[in-house]
Amino acid sequence: MAPIVEKKKAKPAKAEKPKPAPRFIEKQVDGEKNGGTRRVPVKRASKYYPTQEKSWRLRTHKKPFSQHKRNLRASITPGTVLILLAGKHKGKVR
Repeated sequence: MAPIVEKKKAKPAKAEKPKPAPRFIEKQVDGEKNGGTRRVPVKRASKYYPTQEKSWRLRTHKKPFSQHKRNLRASITPGTVLILLAGKHKGKVR
């Protein structure tokens, strides 16, 4: 028995892309020593430039410290005597 061969479908013709708008325009310049024409940009460049990169927007979201999960040591159970330190010794384990 011969294998079944499917016919390939004809691809539609590609539509031509419109040409992009020109970025520069030739303008006539008056005066003897000016060379006659100048290339002038169609869209002006930005007059404002930020002083710093906004890299903080690129970072992934992190929870603030106040929302972090708190864990107690397994050895701390009801009835255990704890000594809490204050000031610059706060959080130290001895």
